[in-house]
Amino acid sequence: MDIIMMGNVRMKDIASALNISTVTVSKALSDKEGVSIELREKIKETAEAMGYRYNRLAKGMKEGKSYNIGVLIAERYTINDGDAFYLKIYQNIVKILSNRNYYGIMELVTAEDENNGTIPNVILDNKVDGIIVEALGRGNVPPGMVPGIQRAIQNMIPIVVTSRCPKGRVFDTYAYYGGGHHLKSLGVFFSGNLPSQKARILLMMALENITEYSQLSNYFEV
Repeated sequence: MDIIMMGNVRMKDIASALNISTVTVSKALSDKEGVSIELREKIKETAEAMGYRYNRLAKGMKEGKSYNIGVLIAERYTINDGDAFYLKIYQNIVKILSNRNYYGIMELVTAEDENNGTIPNVILDNKVDGIIVEALGRGNVPPGMVPGIQRAIQNMIPIVVTSRCPKGRVFDTYAYYGGGHHLKSLGVFFSGNLPSQKARILLMMALENITEYSQLSNYFEV
């Protein structure tokens, strides 16, 4: 069956075409529980055929969320990166986020910003709902990044610390300014054994399901 719609297509139009509720359509398009896989695919196919566009901006304004996940990377790690390691990671992140109706925002932290303790714009402008920090070793960051992390936590933006090392978990070992133990005292979350890619997926899922900031401790180590 070919479905052709002209003009602005709404969820209730899709619901009418399939003789189901708009709540069911909303759940299917947002990949939430409560809809069978078969019906979910049918709803998405119908939505695409009707020319429906998922309005993330309107949804974000209604729910008080930006549907953005920030990725902070120190610029010095990208210099002379012949394999474009971080770019490839970011591309994979964007693909995964897009499938869940999220956006990925990457910001490079320059050496000058680190030394001056400059707070990243994604934090200053409240552009994201959560931030993944790829830290050094077992979960330590340069001192210059600490003010930005503190600002994010004050704004109730969760910070999840992962390691840029290929293997191993993050620990709150060192108590110096920017060390894992110090970051823990500030209120960051630790990814455990999860690498940054998987931590981002988990954070995205957690943000969709929690109603209170403290509930993130059910998903990450504190």
